[in-house]
Order: sequence, then structure tokens, then C-alpha cells
Amino acid sequence: MIRVIVDGVSFYTTKKRIVTGVGDSAVINQAVRAVYGLLRNSDTGVSSRVAVYNHKMQQQYFDIQITL
Repeated sequence: MIRVIVDGVSFYTTKKRIVTGVGDSAVINQAVRAVYGLLRNSDTGVSSRVAVYNHKMQQQYFDIQITL
């Protein structure tokens, strides 16, 4: 199981769910996938602040931590 924390909200998921989407929000799914891509350089986990654009072209920031 993989532990993901997005802006203080923690949940457990799998690699397959990260690839297909961990929730209803496309913006959060995109941010989690971006941080998960950084995980190949780490054995234990990674954290990052990610900036993404929503459907109104407004920038949103998410603090994401992924641990194995």
C-alpha cells in the first residue's frame, strides 16, 4: 500500500489507483500523478508542492507527500 497525503488529508492507495485516479477531482489526480513520477528517484517517499491549473485557468497549489 502507498500512503498519500494531500493538503493534510491522508489515505492509502495503490499504484493502479494513482494511474487511473485517486478521486473525483481531475486537478488533484494530476497533481498526485506528478509527484508519484518523482518517486522513482526515492526508496522511501517524496513530498512536493505542486502548482496546477483548474478548468478556469486559475493556479492552485497542493502539498503532496507519498510514502511507500
